[in-house]
Amino acid sequence: MLRWLSILLVVLAALGAPAAADAGTWSPAVSIPVAGPGAFEPGVAIGADGSEVVVWIDQGGVESAVRPAGEATFDAGQNVAPPPSPGGAVSRLEVVQVPGAETIALWSRADAGLAADRIEWSARPPGGAFGPIHLVPTTGLPADHRTIELSAAGAANGDVVLAWAGEGTQPGGSHGFRIYGSVRPGGGEFADPAPLSALGGLSPDVATGPNGDAVAAWLEGGGTMAGAVREARRPPGAAFGPAHTLERKSDAGLAQPFVAAGAGGETVAVWYRRDGRTKRLHFAVRRAANDTFGPIGTLGQAPTRRYALGGGLGGDVGAVWADRVDDRSVMRVRRRVPGHGFGTTVSLTHASEGTRAIQVGITDNGTLLTAWQRATASDAFDLWAAGQARTGRRTELVRLQTPAPFFAFALAAGAGEHGVAAWTAGAPGVRVSARR
Repeated sequence: MLRWLSILLVVLAALGAPAAADAGTWSPAVSIPVAGPGAFEPGVAIGADGSEVVVWIDQGGVESAVRPAGEATFDAGQNVAPPPSPGGAVSRLEVVQVPGAETIALWSRADAGLAADRIEWSARPPGGAFGPIHLVPTTGLPADHRTIELSAAGAANGDVVLAWAGEGTQPGGSHGFRIYGSVRPGGGEFADPAPLSALGGLSPDVATGPNGDAVAAWLEGGGTMAGAVREARRPPGAAFGPAHTLERKSDAGLAQPFVAAGAGGETVAVWYRRDGRTKRLHFAVRRAANDTFGPIGTLGQAPTRRYALGGGLGGDVGAVWADRVDDRSVMRVRRRVPGHGFGTTVSLTHASEGTRAIQVGITDNGTLLTAWQRATASDAFDLWAAGQARTGRRTELVRLQTPAPFFAFALAAGAGEHGVAAWTAGAPGVRVSARR
């Protein structure tokens, strides 16, 4: 009897464990030296050549290091852009991978005082180095324009679509925030900015389909005041069209929308809505060639307001959020695989108490990768990562960083099982772990 019980337990354990083909292994973290006391705002991409491209900002300006495909170590690094002038700042780093082509780094640069800032960018071709610094045009922006938030996405046709929140004095003398958009065709320069929102626009996010069909979404008002979640579509080869409302609320309670490109040209949007003590994640889907989104649905309860959305080149879309069930913290996932709507909610792990930030990426074979930062004390945070196969099976759960002082992190997903995370924590240096 005991022998048969032992065999049964082994079989059940095997059924409940990740299959070897699904399992991902994260490498021990390596540290890239940085200039000055430390780095901040790391960004990461997996290049078209399979290399891991890490970009960050430190006292030396915008820096980068590359680990070629199959190598164990990073190169000596490159200074992509110089440090700011005395009293100025370089910030708002965004790193974008154009499928099969360049890696683009964007950032804002401000001089001392109240002078307007500018958005700069540089491109790295596969197997090469970052090239000259270019500027996003400032035509039509307020004379005192300041960049608040950046979001960008690359399309397989070479387009890079940029949306940002800018602050400044508008015609007529009013001062406020507005969302702007610009597109860079493959190998070209960014076009003049186009205003996408009314005053009050913040929290932009942008997604592109393979042919350059793009959607930018943002929050107008919202947060602690009445507001709306809005979006604007950019058809392939064209300019952004007029803005449309995804959801409006006459009192406080809307928060950050995220968008991701799905299969067949669709776009998925996810955002947060609070009504009294009820806190939910809402979603809507825009079908291919439509300018507007369909009906609003509910993904699930989101009591912590910590959530993220990601998409993959294969058309997969996944939402991850920190939930509470029976007064216990749990990380939840809902997947939208090509040809289907959102599946059932899956509990990924209970290692989510104190979650402060989440990121999501999906490899081209449909493996969802997510990383999240947790507060473990008043001045300490750790970093976790998990994977999920298309079947819903969790492939791994690892702690990438033990508790350390405040840090930032970035996550990228690539071909096959390839993923990479970069973060700053404690001592000077950017730490990197890769998944194969």
